[in-house]
Amino acid sequence: MAESSQPPLPPQPARPAPGAAGAGQAPAPGRALLAALAIAIGGTLLGALGGVVWAGIAPRVVYVMISHGTAEVVNPETSAFIAADGWYCVIALLGGAIIGLAGDLLAARCYGPVPMAGILAGAVGAAFAALWTGEQFGAGTFQRLLASARPGAIVRPPITLGAHGGLAFWPLAAAAVAGGLEAIAIMRRRGRSSGQLEPDPALPGYGQDARGQYGTGQPGTGRRDPGGHVEPRYPGSLGPRPED
Repeated sequence: MAESSQPPLPPQPARPAPGAAGAGQAPAPGRALLAALAIAIGGTLLGALGGVVWAGIAPRVVYVMISHGTAEVVNPETSAFIAADGWYCVIALLGGAIIGLAGDLLAARCYGPVPMAGILAGAVGAAFAALWTGEQFGAGTFQRLLASARPGAIVRPPITLGAHGGLAFWPLAAAAVAGGLEAIAIMRRRGRSSGQLEPDPALPGYGQDARGQYGTGQPGTGRRDPGGHVEPRYPGSLGPRPED
């Protein structure tokens, strides 16, 4: 059998993927902060839009004018108060999920954990923006009706949020979606890394194969996959030793 005298090939450094940071390099802090700020502003604007939607679809309580500038609820047992709170919570869950999804895909996976703070800040800002926008929508018209409507006229005031605990649905939904996506991504990376071939310390010459992938400085003779199969490697070759 002929034995090759070619020395082992030197280790070849892995090339980083296009657009990805090199090993050990962290994304620029300035870009991460800008991404977090953009998410916070975008989330607040989305909350303002959600407040307009809330004011448009939530039922309103019916009032009747009893005197100049004074109105009373027609039906004190109406469910409109509870329905308005329920619609706010539904919009908060959907809007918070959108903030978490967009923030994770567009920023958190590119710039690390800093944009996660922007996701939470944007969700909190969205909660108060939706509340303020929804309660202010139609407030001017209602005040004019109170000042000019005759007794017996029917008026509908702006919606209000009775249970302010609904404000928490925005950040809770955003954190749940963003955190869940990050957990799935971590599990996938661990699954891919566990399926790769690893050197077997029990094999003679453990430390470096013919391509220089394991770094003790000694040429190895083989490596073993998770199933126990040994793939022979010989010094100076890229595969099994050729026969004579």
